[in-house]
Amino acid sequence: MVTIAELVAGVKDLVPLPKSYMRIQELVNDSDSSLDDVTKVIVNDAALTSRILRIANSAYMGLTSKVDTVGRAVQVLGVNQVH
Repeated sequence: MVTIAELVAGVKDLVPLPKSYMRIQELVNDSDSSLDDVTKVIVNDAALTSRILRIANSAYMGLTSKVDTVGRAVQVLGVNQVH
C-alpha cells in the first residue's frame, strides 16, 4: 500500500486552479454578486462555457427546450452547481 508521503513525493507539478474558477469562487462568496457577474466570468473562458452548456443541456437536467446561452445555463444550474 502506498503511503501519503510516497504519493506527495511522486508529484512533480501541481497545476494551479484556473483564474475563472477562482473568480467564480469569489463571486459565490460575495452576497452582492449576481448571476450576471458569474455569467461574465464564464463567457470569457471557452472551455468552461462549453462544459456549462453541455451540462445544462444534458438528459440529466431533463429540460424540454435547449439552453443556448450561458446566462440561461447559470439560471438552470444555479450558482452553487456552477461553482
